[in-house]
Amino acid sequence: MSQPYFTFQRFRVRHDRCAMKVGTDGVLLGAWVDASQASKVLDVGTGSGLIALMLAQRFPAEITAIDVDPPSVEQANENVTESPWKEQIEVQGIALADFALQTQETFDHIVSNPPYFTRSLEAPDPRRHRARHNDTLTPQDLLAYSETLLQSQGLLSVIYPVEEADALVQLAIERGWFVARKCEVAPKPGKPVRRVLLTLSRAPTEEERSHMTLETHERHVHSPEYADLTRDFYLRYRDGHE
Repeated sequence: MSQPYFTFQRFRVRHDRCAMKVGTDGVLLGAWVDASQASKVLDVGTGSGLIALMLAQRFPAEITAIDVDPPSVEQANENVTESPWKEQIEVQGIALADFALQTQETFDHIVSNPPYFTRSLEAPDPRRHRARHNDTLTPQDLLAYSETLLQSQGLLSVIYPVEEADALVQLAIERGWFVARKCEVAPKPGKPVRRVLLTLSRAPTEEERSHMTLETHERHVHSPEYADLTRDFYLRYRDGHE
């Protein structure tokens, strides 16, 4: 059985009751997003609350975190309550579609580690299937609801595999969005890109591009750029240790 929690430098994330566990994708997005200009942030599909907690550690914004999976919402609430940022984060059990219809709020930044599988076999666990497959939150839906919920200068940040990221960018541009930031992520030097971090803007902007590897050629050794990105989170870097 996997460990029921993941300990970071300043908070602990319990994830044993969550549909999706703490993983590299969530850590990447939570450490990479620039919400420095945001006063209100929406975390869509928060799961354990990982990304909301990482953003709260980095920025003073008010954060609303939503998810449709009741056990995940319960555990995210527990993780937030036990963290230093319980007054900064509000967790709600609600689908994005319902939230967009019910709320009067608008946000400066929406962040999501969204489901992206489209043609793979259905997972035996329906909760895990919902968390991983985009029939519950398609890229079209994510963009459409973000257009409703974002301020005119608002940003949407996501992480996707390469093919899905390319499709999202094409769809976004067709809908009048602009690419503000794009970071291609490969597992090791010389290996193909596996993930793409994207920030899309509702307003015209210049695109910032970058590339990152997660490890050096040596197994389980973080690359310098990934180490720098996650230095304030992973325990291995606490007190200046590598």
